[in-house]
Amino acid sequence: MQPFLVYTTKEAVSYGINTESTYNWKEHDWAIPINGFITKVTRIGDQLVSIGGGVRWWADSTPGGPDGFGVRLIFTLLYPK
Repeated sequence: MQPFLVYTTKEAVSYGINTESTYNWKEHDWAIPINGFITKVTRIGDQLVSIGGGVRWWADSTPGGPDGFGVRLIFTLLYPK
């Protein structure tokens, strides 16, 4: 599952939260990271890009899996029509 909620301002800044949850059917274990992020749409030369960053917290994880906090950097090339 990957539900998300994002709010975007008129200045093309987006604030969001999502999860990238997975479930192991054999072991009956969840992995549930919760991500908060901020991105901004801008141009680098003629190329439209989205840049940003955020934090990740593991609400639940499989035994021996990740836990605690992490960070993420976001860089996306955009090709609108």
